[in-house]
Amino acid sequence: MFPGGWTLRPWLHRLRGAKIGKNVWISQHVYLDELHPEAVTIGDNCTIGVRTSIFTHFYWGPRKSDYNDGKVVIEKDVFIGPHCVILPLNEKYILKECMKAYLPKKIVKRPKQPYLAPDSKSFFHNGKECIEKYGYFNPKPVRLLVNKCKRGGAIGFKDNMALVGILSTQLLHRQFIEKFDK
Repeated sequence: MFPGGWTLRPWLHRLRGAKIGKNVWISQHVYLDELHPEAVTIGDNCTIGVRTSIFTHFYWGPRKSDYNDGKVVIEKDVFIGPHCVILPLNEKYILKECMKAYLPKKIVKRPKQPYLAPDSKSFFHNGKECIEKYGYFNPKPVRLLVNKCKRGGAIGFKDNMALVGILSTQLLHRQFIEKFDK
């Protein structure tokens, strides 16, 4: 039993080859696949509960098969409670099987990809004046949030949702107050 859920345990698993994001808590007695730690990805701001097991394969010893082994991708901002078992997922297996004659092999064979909605990247234009003009939000924190998003790095769920809320409010004002009679 080692201390360091924020520091030591994530660092040790990174040394083993696991891809672990920032601000990740790994509780005590967490099992992370011993044969293929490089097949495990844990995104930013995640919590892995006590006694959770993360497997990337279903074989023991030399009897390896391609069936049911793959990557485990835990996307950002995920909470996994205690005593969970996380297994690889062959994403959209039935859809891929039914449509494999029509899909490129690259698509059929590719592992699960993390979903990163481009919300914050989709809406940048000259909106500084509107923030100040409409007066719903304090311009300085909004400017800091927008600059953080523009840098292009991964942003957390709360930041992304705050930006979407600001944009939605601005759009509603524009459509239903500013241009309502036009």
